[in-house]
Amino acid sequence: MPVHIRSTTHGDLRLTLTSGGEIVDNQLAATGEEAARIGIMMLASRDALYAGDRLDVRHADEAPSATLVPGPGGGR
Repeated sequence: MPVHIRSTTHGDLRLTLTSGGEIVDNQLAATGEEAARIGIMMLASRDALYAGDRLDVRHADEAPSATLVPGPGGGR
């Protein structure tokens, strides 16, 4: 599962874990460091991960339809 993190210093970050197109978990983090810890806990709480599962990190006020720029190794 490729992970892309966009660094930010502007407000809260929203983490959204989806599986099979359904939102499994949705949480807010104040910093990138907190987002990393929350993301690890979100993944660790799952019994299993499946192809297509996603963990997205966005600005809390960013629309879900916003265009994402792939990070290193993106576009796979």
